Amino acid sequence: MLAKFKEKRAFFDYGLFFTMLILMAISTVMVYSASVWNGGDYANTSFFEKQLMFDAMAIVLFLLVSQVNHEVFRGPIIRLLLYAITWLMLMATLFSVPLNGARAWLNFGIFLIQPIELCKFVLVVGLASYFDQKHKGKMDGVIGIVHHFIHRQIPATSPGKRILLSFSDWILIPMVVLLAPYAIIIRMQPDDGGLFILLLITAMILFAVGLPSGYIMLCVVTVPIIFLYAWNNFSDNQMQR
Repeated sequence: MLAKFKEKRAFFDYGLFFTMLILMAISTVMVYSASVWNGGDYANTSFFEKQLMFDAMAIVLFLLVSQVNHEVFRGPIIRLLLYAITWLMLMATLFSVPLNGARAWLNFGIFLIQPIELCKFVLVVGLASYFDQKHKGKMDGVIGIVHHFIHRQIPATSPGKRILLSFSDWILIPMVVLLAPYAIIIRMQPDDGGLFILLLITAMILFAVGLPSGYIMLCVVTVPIIFLYAWNNFSDNQMQR
């Protein structure tokens, strides 16, 4: 048992852990500074105390999750289960009470949960798994079924079809199968800031796995289009933010 503990400790990410502690300390000090001053009296410490409670919960959760072997997320059943749970949680927000103009939270009585925070993790797992399988040439799960179906319908018999298949593998499948089901509901909440983060996560993973330069140029071209969409569809409050 001691040997197993030492083995897990050897793979513990101390850099990530202490980075988290530093960021938590900075944010806690900022919460204290912004909320404790109350009309000249240092009286309102409720937000600070709540932040300390969240800090403690985060540290415990980090330590627990760090004991989970990440290889478990390679399993298609686990990935599908995580995606289905987070998608259903997002769907449930549409029936929740609006908070700050958006239905983005689930109220469990003693605490609130914003499902998009869990979606960020599941999206990273899904994209990483997909591109890992794509690199190895062996696909599984729902996304593998979609991949095989497209490649059966469009055999790579000409340069045009090979380009179409490449676009499907790099852009269409990740965007439509993994991102779009989240994005549609998040836009309905609406939580455009959260949606932007998911788009940014997707873009960063695409660049990290070696997105071809032609698609990078395509992404650059779409930035003005996204800006114009935001300019014409976002509220005054969203534009100010």
